[in-house]
Amino acid sequence: MKKRKLILIGIALILLYILFGVITDGNHKLMILLTLSSVFLITIYFLKNFDETKYKYCFFLIAPMLLLFTIAGFLGNDFSRTLQYLIFIPVSSLLAYGYLKKRYILIIPLALIAFYCIANYLFNTIFIFVSNKDAEKNINFPAITLLEHNKKRVYLKMDKIIVLDFWSTSCGICFEKFPDLEELHNKYKENNRVEIYAVNFPLKRDKFNTTIKILDSIGYKFKKVYAQSSSEIENKLHFNTFPHLIIIKDGKIRYDGMFETEKNTLIFSTEAEIDKLLKE
Repeated sequence: MKKRKLILIGIALILLYILFGVITDGNHKLMILLTLSSVFLITIYFLKNFDETKYKYCFFLIAPMLLLFTIAGFLGNDFSRTLQYLIFIPVSSLLAYGYLKKRYILIIPLALIAFYCIANYLFNTIFIFVSNKDAEKNINFPAITLLEHNKKRVYLKMDKIIVLDFWSTSCGICFEKFPDLEELHNKYKENNRVEIYAVNFPLKRDKFNTTIKILDSIGYKFKKVYAQSSSEIENKLHFNTFPHLIIIKDGKIRYDGMFETEKNTLIFSTEAEIDKLLKE
C-alpha cells in the first residue's frame, strides 16, 4: 500500500514538473530549481510520519520521474540536460532521506542553497561543456557566399577576429540572443581587430526581403549579412541548428559551437573566447 501511494505521488510530481515548464516558459534553470526543491520537500512531507524510514520509500517516490527522464533521454536530442535530472533528482531525494534519518533542521536550508547553486551554476555549465566540448578548433574556414541587404557579396576580412552568429526567422532563441549580440557589438565596435555579424541562414520561410524588414524593424546596430544558400552552409560548415556561433581568426575556425552569453557560465563564454583570441 505504501509503495502504491508513493508511486502515485511520484506521478503527481511529473504533473508538477510539467506545470513548472508552463509557468517558467521552459526556463531550465528555474525548472530544475523548482523540481529539486519540490522532490526534497514533498519527500519529507509524505515520509515524515512513516514508522520506519527506508531509502527504498524515497526511491519509489522518484521512480516515475526517473523513468520519464530516461525515456525522454532516449527519444530526444537533449540528453545532457536529461542526464542531469537523472543525477540531481536522486541527490535531492538522498538529502531528504538524510533529514528524515537525522532530523537536523539545518539540512533543509543547506539543501535549498545547494539546489540554487546547481540551477544557477552547475546545471548550465555541465550542459554547455557537453554541448561545446569539441567547439574549440583550428581548421581552415571554407569560402561561403554572404550577401548584404542589396545582394552585393560580402568578403570577410580574414586578418581580423570574425564572429558569425547564424540564425533563422523560425528560431525564437535566436531573437532572444540578439540583445546579447548587440552588447558584444557595443563592447568591440571600437576595436578594429574584431568584426561581429548576424548571419541569416536561409530556410524555406526566410524570404530575403522579409528577413531584411524583420531586422530593420528591430533596429539593432550589429552588422547583418545573409547566406546565399542553406545547403552551402550545411555542406561546408556542417550544422543546421540555431543559434550557432563561429569565431574565425587568421582564416581559421577557432570556435564552432553554441552562442553562449549566460553571465553565470563558467566555461565557453562567447566574450571570453573573443578576449582569449585577442590576447594571442
